[in-house]
Amino acid sequence: MTQSNSPADRIRLLLVDDHEVVRQGLRLLLERVLGYDVTEASSGLQALSLIETSRPDVVLLDARMPEHDGIWTLQQIRQRFAEVPVIILSTYDSREYVDGAIEHGAAGYLLKDASSEQLQEAISTAREGRGLYLHPQVAQRLVARTSSIPNHIALSEREQEILQLVVAGRSTDEIAVALYVAGTTVKTHLTSIYRKLDVANRTQAVAKAIREGIIDTH
Repeated sequence: MTQSNSPADRIRLLLVDDHEVVRQGLRLLLERVLGYDVTEASSGLQALSLIETSRPDVVLLDARMPEHDGIWTLQQIRQRFAEVPVIILSTYDSREYVDGAIEHGAAGYLLKDASSEQLQEAISTAREGRGLYLHPQVAQRLVARTSSIPNHIALSEREQEILQLVVAGRSTDEIAVALYVAGTTVKTHLTSIYRKLDVANRTQAVAKAIREGIIDTH
């Protein structure tokens, strides 16, 4: 299903990739098949400049680029344009990139062999703020790293709220603002969540939440 052809209704995407041939192929799919309005950037620095002037609805960001890679660029976008969701779109599903993307608030992680339906769903999820969208292969590898979880986990209502926001890619400061509490309070709750889930960090918490259906990611 393609987007509306009306210019006013078309979702604006910023596609960031240092390979021109890759950008051209993706742009063809995104514009002509899926109906998005696409702007291109060939580097992280160019992407930051374009975001400032055009304010895209969603950024599709390659993980591996020279000089400033996708994770560095993601950090800069989250610091300077926190309202703009970022989907990492990469050939690689290495632990380094996936963990970095989740830790720094990516709205999704897709591999470049994703279907048009997966690409469209990831963009829709990111734009609507419905949580973290993971390519199935990435999700499988992520949850495979976690140990089994107890059948019943007694998370408090507040802890469930915070875990939901963690899965949605919110930083500690953003969670504090959303829930009208201090950052130190959020950190205390996170420590409790990690203990109850028997995990060590955000990445593992997201994996457990997805694997066991603790949090609805749809």
